[in-house]
Amino acid sequence: MASLPNYTDLLPNNVLCMVFDRLDIKNVKNASLVCKRWNDIIFRSAYIDRFGIYFGMFGISDASSMSFDVETMLRKAKYLAHTDRRYRNFNF
Repeated sequence: MASLPNYTDLLPNNVLCMVFDRLDIKNVKNASLVCKRWNDIIFRSAYIDRFGIYFGMFGISDASSMSFDVETMLRKAKYLAHTDRRYRNFNF
């Protein structure tokens, strides 16, 4: 049986980005698993600017636990800043 043609390969990246814009975050993450091209568009192009990473602290009761949480958050932010993905929108 012959395979069906994949017409999504014919779509330009900007059209795929318009489709991804209509998805919620969970479905965008799922779409990134479809193929390497979609993953690259979502996570390794300017499209990643759509997303923000927010670090927050909840339930901190004293200064000693606050300093630990700040250090942990900064360490995680530095890790994300040095990945292959283009994360740039960090907010604390």
